[in-house]
Amino acid sequence: MSLLSRAAIVVAATLLVSCDAESSAEPEPVKYLFVVTGGSFEYEGDTLSFQAVGPETVWFTDRPYHDAGTMSTDELDAFWGVDGTFAAEPPNSVLVHDENQIAVVQLVDMDYEDDTMSFEVKGLHGEIPPSGGKVTLVIDNCCSDGDGPCTSSDAECPENVL
Repeated sequence: MSLLSRAAIVVAATLLVSCDAESSAEPEPVKYLFVVTGGSFEYEGDTLSFQAVGPETVWFTDRPYHDAGTMSTDELDAFWGVDGTFAAEPPNSVLVHDENQIAVVQLVDMDYEDDTMSFEVKGLHGEIPPSGGKVTLVIDNCCSDGDGPCTSSDAECPENVL
């Protein structure tokens, strides 16, 4: 067998192995981000509270998936429960308040009751005034098996995802 024939066999075998490896690779987990809005907010100590929060929270997926929807704000609150996705690894979030002022915080814990949402926060960047008007919070992602926004069974996200 000539050297050229052997080289062609090695190249063909390499291509077959790499194609097989790509087809058997597991799909990326779906990553969900959340958007919460409030009519006003208060910040004291390490507690950030939103008033006039609606009963629905908007979610959307990170690339390469392109999906969006709403879920109950009560469901979002459960992510900080004992078995929740955010219990072990609190998410970061971007807080946009009064005239597009921005702060980045870690959401250590959350409580939602009636139309008030309260977070225990750890400031990461920017200033948060003691109170203000309309507020939007974009919450960092959590993983899912692809059957909808995160659940307590999705708490085992692959490393480097959160």
